[in-house]
Amino acid sequence: MRWRHALTPVRIVSAVDFSPHGSVVLAQALALAEWHDAKLDVLHVSPARSGGRPNGAADLHAQLEALVARLNTARIPTSSFVRAGNPVSAIVEHVAMRPADLIVAGQMGPRRAIYRSPGRFAAAVARRTGCAVITVPRRASVEHVQAQFRRIVCGVDDSLAAERALQAALHLAQESGGQLTMLHVVEGFPHEPVYAASSVPRLLEDFDRRALTIVRRLERLVPRAALHWCDVNYRVLPGVPHRTITAVAAAEGADLIVVGRPPRHWLGGLGSTVAGILAHSTCPVLTVPGPSGLRADTGMRLGTDAGNDRLHTLRPQQGSAVTTKPRGAEWRAGRTGEHSAAVTQPTLQVVR
Repeated sequence: MRWRHALTPVRIVSAVDFSPHGSVVLAQALALAEWHDAKLDVLHVSPARSGGRPNGAADLHAQLEALVARLNTARIPTSSFVRAGNPVSAIVEHVAMRPADLIVAGQMGPRRAIYRSPGRFAAAVARRTGCAVITVPRRASVEHVQAQFRRIVCGVDDSLAAERALQAALHLAQESGGQLTMLHVVEGFPHEPVYAASSVPRLLEDFDRRALTIVRRLERLVPRAALHWCDVNYRVLPGVPHRTITAVAAAEGADLIVVGRPPRHWLGGLGSTVAGILAHSTCPVLTVPGPSGLRADTGMRLGTDAGNDRLHTLRPQQGSAVTTKPRGAEWRAGRTGEHSAAVTQPTLQVVR
């Protein structure tokens, strides 16, 4: 991920078609480009004819320009491109030529059978690119797109990819002054066969102890200064990760799910959790790439003493009080309003 420490994208790529969903994807990309003062590339991919050129390239480009002009009411600087071939390959090639920090894609791709299953197109884009990807759900509307996310659910495990996802989620929550729910899902509970009802209380006590340990580790990952700018909740739940994460996001009315995606390797997989979230989420999903290559380091190490300085936060200037407005948010003061000077204590929730 090429984002700066402030997690602000410099260039955004929006992959659109001319369906109603494509208009929503473009509207989301425009909103993010305006908020982050980023450059925006609008990309449309058409089937190729002989010679590798798209059918009716001039007409498609004019149609794309008209779509951008209709939605770009804020006059964001944009560049439009029409390419031919496989949509995912075209996006990958475009990002290789014009490096981007963020891709905005639809939950469902162009009207081709291979990409019509929900989440499949977004998963393919995320798997083959090294930058962050925001997936726009198919049921979203142009009127409800937003650049600031005030209710964020971040799925956290013990991986380095999850650490980077938490870093991004924490910054976004601070930027909007919203609420971040850090969710750890304990998969496969109970971890032993239950032959008698008398063993249930013991298993539940074991789960409570384990969950409380995880919550304490998660709490130490959040710098105290960050609590000046957002509310942080911690939840530990049993279940299947992708189902639990999407269910919690829906129940809390979340407007963004943030999840780390595993590094690309020779198997070419994306991970069942990330793929499941992309397929079933009803709100936008930000997938943050993990470090390239396979590493023995287990990231945040939720079962051990993890450090509390591994996340970037909007820290005050040296020598100033903790209530000083951070430099990274100064220019947004007119939009977000002043944050409360009181430190909000995080909410601990252990749910079984």
